[in-house]
Amino acid sequence: MKNKFCQSCHMPMAKDTQGGGTEINSQKSTYYCSYCYEQGAFKFEGTLDDFIDVTVDAMVASGRWRWVSKLMMNKRSLMKLERWKKE
Repeated sequence: MKNKFCQSCHMPMAKDTQGGGTEINSQKSTYYCSYCYEQGAFKFEGTLDDFIDVTVDAMVASGRWRWVSKLMMNKRSLMKLERWKKE
């Protein structure tokens, strides 16, 4: 079953121009986007708080307003995703 949203950053999978991240065997991931996941590993290793900070900075660098980026990277919502449930 394909997820509608990345289970790491909550980006809609339909917006991923790469069609998802890749598993170790190069198959497309149905859980994680290409921004978060490549060759079976997460591109960012760290805490959820660190992930939010890095992602917000990247969104601002791409032209989004900081307050909108922070709103999109809501910790309470992200904690419900598969990647962050354990944290």
